[in-house]
Amino acid sequence: MGARGVGHIATLCEIASPTVGVLTRVEAVHRENFGSLEAVAQTKGEWSSRFRPPVSPCSNADDENVAAMATRTAARVLTYSAAGASADLTAAGRRARR
Repeated sequence: MGARGVGHIATLCEIASPTVGVLTRVEAVHRENFGSLEAVAQTKGEWSSRFRPPVSPCSNADDENVAAMATRTAARVLTYSAAGASADLTAAGRRARR
C-alpha cells in the first residue's frame, strides 16, 4: 500500500482488509508530503494496528523504525533479518548473483 499523507494507509486497510503484510523499511522519502521521518514511520505503522490474531504482520528487524511498530498490534509479529539482528527468520549464506 502506498500513501501520500498520514491516514492514507489506515483508510486503505479499511477498504482492503489485508490478511498479510510485509514492512521492509522506513526511509525519509516523500518528505514533501509527510514533513518528517517520524510522520513516514507513523503512516507506515498504520497497517500494523489493523492486524488481529491469528494474522501476523512480517517486519524487518534490521530497521529500528519498523521494529518499533510491533507494539502497535495485538498480533504476533514475525520478524526477519538479513543483517544479523535477532529475528524469527534470518538470511544466511547470501551471495550476489550475476
